[in-house]
Amino acid sequence: RRKHVFLPNDIHLKYRLLTPTARIRMPAKPKKARLELFSNKVEQQNTLMLVATLIFGCSILSFVESDEQLFKLQPVLAYVFGITLVLVFCFSAISTFIFMGTSFMFYRWMSRENIDALECVLAETMQHRRCARWMVMLSFPMLFLNLMAYGHAKWNA
Repeated sequence: RRKHVFLPNDIHLKYRLLTPTARIRMPAKPKKARLELFSNKVEQQNTLMLVATLIFGCSILSFVESDEQLFKLQPVLAYVFGITLVLVFCFSAISTFIFMGTSFMFYRWMSRENIDALECVLAETMQHRRCARWMVMLSFPMLFLNLMAYGHAKWNA
């Protein structure tokens, strides 16, 4: 059983009789303001998708332009270069795909102006988007480590 208590400032306090926990339900925002909030989230996500794509392109360029003859005398640097390059490939590619897929879903539901579906998609993809953000953040130092290994091998050659 639930009871509704009406407070003077129009905040509804909902509580169960058997449990001591209470939830405060604030008045809903207007539909246009909520759609604008979701469009801002999509724009932020598109920025991260662009960064992940640029990191992926930079790592591809590093792979194509690298010279394997530089690493013959320094096999440890070759392993560092190869492992960090593979990690950057994987992290940036996976995060790009996650951001592309969730952006597509957001645009799909935003065009229909279905706020409840948007909130559901946002909640269900939150863990995936968080992991994708961490992959983008981890691919930056991996890319710099990759470039440092290549630069050190080139300097010593």
